[in-house]
Amino acid sequence: AIWSAMQSIRKAGMAVTGPSLEEYFSGREADAGGADYLINLPSYAAYGFDEVITQARVVVDTYHRRQLLDVADALRSEALGAGEGYVEPGKLLSSHDGRLDDIRKEMTGDLPHHDFNSAGMESLSLQQMAAGRRVKTGFADLDERIGGLEEGTVTILAAGTSMGKSTLAICMAVNAMKAGTGVGYFTLEMSRHSMAQRGGAYLLYDNTSNSNIHYADVMNGKAKPSDITRMTRVFEEEAHNRLFLDDRGELTTALMSERLRNWEAMSRRKGLPMPKLIVIDHMGNMRPQKSRRDAFQDVSAVSKEVLAFAKRHSVAVLALNQINRNSVREERRPALHDLRQSGEIEEDAHAVLFLHRDEHYAKKEMDGAKDIDAYNKASERWMASRGHAEIIIAKNRNGPLDTVRLRCDMACNAFYDPQSNVSAIWEASA
Repeated sequence: AIWSAMQSIRKAGMAVTGPSLEEYFSGREADAGGADYLINLPSYAAYGFDEVITQARVVVDTYHRRQLLDVADALRSEALGAGEGYVEPGKLLSSHDGRLDDIRKEMTGDLPHHDFNSAGMESLSLQQMAAGRRVKTGFADLDERIGGLEEGTVTILAAGTSMGKSTLAICMAVNAMKAGTGVGYFTLEMSRHSMAQRGGAYLLYDNTSNSNIHYADVMNGKAKPSDITRMTRVFEEEAHNRLFLDDRGELTTALMSERLRNWEAMSRRKGLPMPKLIVIDHMGNMRPQKSRRDAFQDVSAVSKEVLAFAKRHSVAVLALNQINRNSVREERRPALHDLRQSGEIEEDAHAVLFLHRDEHYAKKEMDGAKDIDAYNKASERWMASRGHAEIIIAKNRNGPLDTVRLRCDMACNAFYDPQSNVSAIWEASA
């Protein structure tokens, strides 16, 4: 019944969609398996649109291979001919040139013509389209330099352990959500509850206030009743349900595609924007579709698969990654060669960002001071760098390499522009 309805809708010149099917069966939903079945029908599809195109290409590729095999079999049979069946090699090739040309034309089609004028106008049009396909991080200076996180690409955010890359990624995800973007967050190290509490603390953060919530207090049951009330109001805000969470381990890109299709179906049912930003925290905990039993090759395979995922689903991917211990041990600003077991991550990434906080190293120096002079020196360094952070743009296909400075409050899971005042979303809208 549904298939016949789809044909009728198509013949009427309308698009076959969930709503058009519902309208077609209005008043007789039972003929199509019931209203609930119709509403959830898109989520039952074996393939999304992008996967259908990929599968179609496989079919066409196989078809052309079979045609080539047919020509090869005929050519082989004639080439083995002897006696009266003997044909000169040159004539054999000529007799099959026409068939090969036909196959070649089917594969390539008519070659498009491009000239300087048309290519230039097309590039301007594509630039305008690309601007609308970028997800803003919510940090003005960073967005100005990298143009935002572009759909169909992978941006790497790397740092050492405890430097705050998860904190910064949560801030970017929450900023995108506040701006109206659908966001999917794969948290492979912390639980979804921890991620939500950190995000809640950031949503309530105001850098001009002394009453900000420490997310660890909420997690450890030490928060004041008034803080719990404020957090409750954040989690009751309907606008926040466009940030989806997944905290399963052993993640592969196949599982990511499955979950993304689920999020898209949920978004359609609730009238929410489709997820356009996907955060992976972090890529070192992913596994490839097929393990190579070599860490370097596995990382390279995961990198390629994540890039393919971003292109296939047309989403912007922000993938977190660890840096080598050398940079951490030497307490210096990281560079591209510091990406841990980088494989082909640097090559595949559209942009590579490093998070650096000198405050982190100054605190370690204070804790390890052997005498009062060393402690005082480290203390001065700590006071000078406290609450400051740098994002080092080490690779940027959209613009120049640079360093962006931010302020931070790690206890409240907050990063913010130095010139901005971050205020609670529900307080700002009240």
